[in-house]
Amino acid sequence: MALFVFARTYYSLLYEEKQTGNNSCEFSLDPNTAQKNLLLSEDKLTVTGESEEQQYPDHKDRFMDQPQVLSSTGLTGRCYWEVQWTGRWRGVDIAVSYKIIRQRGDREECEFGHNDQSWRLRIVGGGYFVCHNKRQTYLSSTSVSGSGRVGVFLDSEAGALSFYEVGSGGKLFHIYTFTSSFTEPLFPGFGLWYEYSALTWMEESLEIPGSLVNE
Repeated sequence: MALFVFARTYYSLLYEEKQTGNNSCEFSLDPNTAQKNLLLSEDKLTVTGESEEQQYPDHKDRFMDQPQVLSSTGLTGRCYWEVQWTGRWRGVDIAVSYKIIRQRGDREECEFGHNDQSWRLRIVGGGYFVCHNKRQTYLSSTSVSGSGRVGVFLDSEAGALSFYEVGSGGKLFHIYTFTSSFTEPLFPGFGLWYEYSALTWMEESLEIPGSLVNE
């Protein structure tokens, strides 16, 4: 299974024209957070699930048991990014988390969505599971095996985190919206639950999707 992440950041929903300059979002995966069964590329843009543990040094921010990794960049304001994967549908987590999430100790407490510091969408089988603070909801989907792409829209000031299926032509289909009072920057996070799955960040700076502007 492979995952490709297209990161896009926007400072206002009022502008439909193409954004330039400081609207570019510099993403990289934080090697100090990667669990030892996750292999990062040299450029910190690709993570792959491995059966053998990597020889990473001990670090207080490293996930010890859960196969998870955080980005090195915390997000605030209005941000949009996309995640695309290929391969078998065996369980992929797309999440955001405060930096203070636990990395060791109780396994469940460290898992994205099973605490009050993270919000998670899990893609598995023929549908989705959304979870925050151990409250999990299953959402069926007839198109989960279609484009294989999910868009994530964060509006931290409005307290909204939305997930979308991305269809042909970039059309967005709403999956779920979390509402919360976000008090800290949110770090995109990913869980790869099976070996040989992979995720790649690809930076872009594009105009706001029209379906978000018109919501």
